[in-house]
Amino acid sequence: MGWPFLRKRLPRRNWGDPHLAMLDGRSFDFFGIGQFWCCRSPFLAYQFRFFAFKRTSFIGAIALKLGNTSVLTINTKFPSTLTDLPVLRLNGNELSNLNTENKFKFHNDSLRLDISLRAKEISEDDPTILFVSLKFSNGASLSIVALYSSKMKRQYLTLITTPINEMINKTSGICGYFNDGDSDDLMGPDGKNYTYPVQFVESWKMKRTIRNGGGLPNSWSDPESNFHEKNSMDKSYIDPTHKPLYSLNGFTQSDINTAKEVCTSDRLSKEEIDQCIYDVVTTNDPNVRNQAVLKANECPEKCSNRGNCVGGKCVCIQSWSGESCEIGECGKCVNGNCSAGFCECVPGFQGPTCETAAICEGNCSSKGECVKSDVCKCDEGWTSKNCSEEAVCSEGCSDHGICIDHDICKCEIGYNGTNCATFSCEVRGECSQHGICIAFDQCLCFKEWTGLSCSKPICKNDCSGHGKCTEPGVCTCEDGYSGDDCGILKECPLMDNCNGRGM
Repeated sequence: MGWPFLRKRLPRRNWGDPHLAMLDGRSFDFFGIGQFWCCRSPFLAYQFRFFAFKRTSFIGAIALKLGNTSVLTINTKFPSTLTDLPVLRLNGNELSNLNTENKFKFHNDSLRLDISLRAKEISEDDPTILFVSLKFSNGASLSIVALYSSKMKRQYLTLITTPINEMINKTSGICGYFNDGDSDDLMGPDGKNYTYPVQFVESWKMKRTIRNGGGLPNSWSDPESNFHEKNSMDKSYIDPTHKPLYSLNGFTQSDINTAKEVCTSDRLSKEEIDQCIYDVVTTNDPNVRNQAVLKANECPEKCSNRGNCVGGKCVCIQSWSGESCEIGECGKCVNGNCSAGFCECVPGFQGPTCETAAICEGNCSSKGECVKSDVCKCDEGWTSKNCSEEAVCSEGCSDHGICIDHDICKCEIGYNGTNCATFSCEVRGECSQHGICIAFDQCLCFKEWTGLSCSKPICKNDCSGHGKCTEPGVCTCEDGYSGDDCGILKECPLMDNCNGRGM
């Protein structure tokens, strides 16, 4: 069922000839073509276009929601060369003069977009041509890598999504219904649960792939296409003769063996190796093995999906640094610290650079601290939105605690319960779960346990001084001793008992 205390979840990858991963963790292959709804949620949403190549397909274009008002579209070129860039449009305007470093912020600066060109440090056989990083201040992130294949003579895309708990029960599309369950992973737009992944993906295929006003400011639509009207699909996206092949039938054993040599690595899982082999065989391009999503396994934290792994070290995209590309530049944080690309303000300040003072009603009645606008942290003994009400505990707190909210006591060490009337023995580790607390810091141990905190097991004769009592009735004896209480000295008759000079 996952880990509810973790806000950020494991990254999910969509790469190669598409190997798709749902937010709940299920993965499968899909080699169909067309335009599809990949993920819909209140703040993270995107659409894919898959193009055909021989009997498989690749991600060729993405439309991405940026906050509440903006749209980014990325469309790969065909034919193309390694020096070409995909067509990027931000709110319909083509980003044709990209520099080494391109930074944008959206949604009251709670969302940052970094676009980084191919780094000089990466090797010639690395197919990366462009890196796009989307980072939310709440912890969610999305990375898009544009790559080039000299064998296909065209570009293709990889996408990695890192969801957060706030997205649970709020997503749909190929990314799945994110809820840590598997019974509804393959739920289509009509609410039907499909048996097979291919049928499920096809249910999210979009019939209308272009609309007037798509890709423009304030135009994002859940039911319709969000690509710009100038980014129409070429024949490879709509080829009626395309028939996907979900096996290596028809390829020579020599080609398969060559791909195995290229892909086999102790840094890749068996599934990743099998997927890599399929990609190399179908494209006849060994450089597919060098794409960032696979090489990242050789670097710390997979470079946080914000860089290329070169020789076991991360080459981060612009504006990010650190051993695993975890440190994002923030600029000046006036009353705070830079954390993962955003300013983290000290209590009492807010805003993108933490220079705006927080304002609370009545200054929290002078009974608390205004940590951010209209949010008070009340002093102990006071409550309500503006800390104007004195906390009242109807049963009191037994002189062993403080009433911090209505009928809620904060007990002193050594006491617990709704009114702090029960002994707790915290300093005794709650009696190590091997006894009961009968008085202040006093434990009554269960049978076979002893010690102030009931943490010491009891063994026969205390293991005779020649062993350690590791659990009730069980001695781990020192060398040369045996028996249930380590009281028997071992003998070596065949070796003259060590001639009296050993054990």
